[in-house]
Amino acid sequence: PVVAGMATVERFSFDTKSSMQRDLERGARLEIEALNGAAVRLGQATGVPTPANLAVYAALRLHQPG
Repeated sequence: PVVAGMATVERFSFDTKSSMQRDLERGARLEIEALNGAAVRLGQATGVPTPANLAVYAALRLHQPG
């Protein structure tokens, strides 16, 4: 699965952006609750530390409209 995933990513053009990056650039609502927030909450519920997701979640919440 990792090799197949990397092969897919290698076919992307250099200027490819994630949907969250495009949302951030245009000031739209971000999917952080469904993505990073869910990972953080699941980690907390199961006792698994998720420091990288927590950092991303905290940083992106600052840019969430409203």
